[in-house]
Amino acid sequence: MLVGSMQQLNVAEWVGRDVYIEGDTRVGFGDDANHDFAFALGSDAETVKVNLQDANVNTYTAELKNVKAGVNKYMLDDLTRLCPLIT
Repeated sequence: MLVGSMQQLNVAEWVGRDVYIEGDTRVGFGDDANHDFAFALGSDAETVKVNLQDANVNTYTAELKNVKAGVNKYMLDDLTRLCPLIT
């Protein structure tokens, strides 16, 4: 009985909060697309490089500046210096 009460309490604490789980890593533009993405950092970072691939497997790179430790949520519009990745 005690375990059941503790589980209910824990679930109740999450109501109204955002929870991020590993899953679909696709983001995109358009009305039906997933526009946001999130990741966790163990410590602050001056610059985080983000690589994106389109449907034709072309790779692009972009940056996020002054990212704090913890879970960070961004939208595609937050990316700067988006350009094709030259290898």
